Amino acid sequence: MAAKANGRYRYELSAVVVTYHPESEGLRRTLLSLIRQEGVRMEIIVADDGSEDNHEAEIRRVFDDTGFMDWKLVMNTENKGTIRNLISGLEQAEGEFAKVLAPGDFLAGADVMRGWLDDMREKGSDWSFAETVNYCTENSIDRIATETAQPVYVRPYLEKDRQRARWNYVVLDDVAPGCCLTCRTALQLQYAKELAEAGNRYAEDYMYRLMMYDGIIGSYYPRAAVFYEYGTGISTGRSREWANTIFEEYLRMNRLMAERKKPDAFQQRMLKYALQKTSAFAMIFVPGKLRRFLKLQLFPRKLKTDLTESDAWRKECS
Repeated sequence: MAAKANGRYRYELSAVVVTYHPESEGLRRTLLSLIRQEGVRMEIIVADDGSEDNHEAEIRRVFDDTGFMDWKLVMNTENKGTIRNLISGLEQAEGEFAKVLAPGDFLAGADVMRGWLDDMREKGSDWSFAETVNYCTENSIDRIATETAQPVYVRPYLEKDRQRARWNYVVLDDVAPGCCLTCRTALQLQYAKELAEAGNRYAEDYMYRLMMYDGIIGSYYPRAAVFYEYGTGISTGRSREWANTIFEEYLRMNRLMAERKKPDAFQQRMLKYALQKTSAFAMIFVPGKLRRFLKLQLFPRKLKTDLTESDAWRKECS
């Protein structure tokens, strides 16, 4: 990452779009939702993970057609996985904060990032999650894919219950989707490199679980901020092979927690039950696990969103 000049960042925000074999329309939608953000000094970095067709000419055309000047392309020639690709983008970032998106995912309005960053500064948080609208497109028509909101419990963040927030995130895996996270750039780069050095390749959002374990607690921005193209990524796909890969990365992340030096008593307790969860039977005895499961099945937290309210914006980004 470029050094600060005179103690100041060149940009308030670096938007990093990580791509691999991107679909053209989804990529354009993502870029336009970023370009049309208002009130934020921002750069856009597109980092591609060695795609045979990285759509470079089309990306340049979008920036040229809109007159957006603050952009960079990081076109990697070798496929190294999502985390290394993200690192290659973050290393070029000159913004204080970084927002990561993938093609097909896009911000939910022109004022999203201004409001989000203001909320983070007001709360003094290093990273934050917002609400996600899960959508899919069928016959060129967008529709809600699922109304279930994540995390299940947001009360700990509203009540500033730091310990419960950490327990829910680390032990109960009550986590935020990767697309709805914003973080200080330097912090994100630090933890992404730690995951990569441990051998992980894909699940970059595991870094926030590590942050929670370390006591770096995220804040909650209570707004539907991101449209997430549900069912196309690693986390929502149906491949058994991918599921096994992500579980292996989960186990490596647990080992990173276990290797932390001088853990306090609460960290030791979190680690004990986090390691216990790798057994299906033992999970029953994890404090809060059964309650979270039943609540998710019987009384899921739902994000009530009418896509017709965003028709104009979605058309503007198409």
